[in-house]
Amino acid sequence: MGYVLGTKINHRSLTRFTITTAKLSHSSLQEIIGCLGHPIAGNPTQFIMERAFCDAGVDARCLTVDVTPERLSGAIEGMRAMGFRGGVIAAPHNEPVCELLDELSPTAQFLGRVDSIFRDDDGRFIGDHTLGAAVMATIESDLAGRTAIVCGTGPEAQSICRALAETSLARLVIAGTAADHGEALVERLQEFAKPEIAFERTSHNVDFEPDAQIVIHAGHLEDSDDYVPDPVPLATHLNSSTIAIDLPYRMPRTEFLESAALVGCQIIDGVDVMVCRVNKAFLSWTGNEANVASLRDAVEEFFMI
Repeated sequence: MGYVLGTKINHRSLTRFTITTAKLSHSSLQEIIGCLGHPIAGNPTQFIMERAFCDAGVDARCLTVDVTPERLSGAIEGMRAMGFRGGVIAAPHNEPVCELLDELSPTAQFLGRVDSIFRDDDGRFIGDHTLGAAVMATIESDLAGRTAIVCGTGPEAQSICRALAETSLARLVIAGTAADHGEALVERLQEFAKPEIAFERTSHNVDFEPDAQIVIHAGHLEDSDDYVPDPVPLATHLNSSTIAIDLPYRMPRTEFLESAALVGCQIIDGVDVMVCRVNKAFLSWTGNEANVASLRDAVEEFFMI
């Protein structure tokens, strides 16, 4: 018996299961996805993706690789040389990897950050940032004419605001503790935004106007040198017509979501968002969507939720 990413497995059973259930690819080699970061131990990507590949009958593997910053360039070139289909980029490589890719999606360009890479038909490596699109995928309601409030001004909030700015919202309010960060974000978004956008400087706890239909706590998930504490939303004026979203996935039932649930809000937690995020990457690598239920089971199993 052995352990992979903290999960007990039987190597013989795993090998036998993979060989008998996975469909063979058109080539004689499996597609390879890399997960690069430093430190990277404990990252759930390999566990979740290999479960998704096996469940979908896709002949592919995901490899977790600890890459120090000074070796990132060589690692990306190695992925190209070995024909990797793409990869997941974890801290601290989200920003420096941008210069090593052939193209960035509009969202990745806006953020100056990448969380996933896919290889196009011409063999070019394209960088994307999937969080904003994943949050949009979790919201099934029509956003037309609504007001959304995003708490935070860090990378996570920026990705979500970038996605919301292209919707039919009536108003987008960004709440943060640092005026320079928030005002700069609003200025950049206003170049293409459809809704009215405003920044509100707040203290640590935020109480919202009664007409906020979507409240997103975009707390900082990654370490950075310019980290600014994000405000935490209160549920005082929330009700059953409000959608409450929070991002942590290791302990998804946050204090904010618990209080929002008590007043009847629709709850979207960090596991919901992570599942949509992984599904978006899976689609870019394979051309098909993953089994969402299987993805959620894998996330919950890995984090023992």
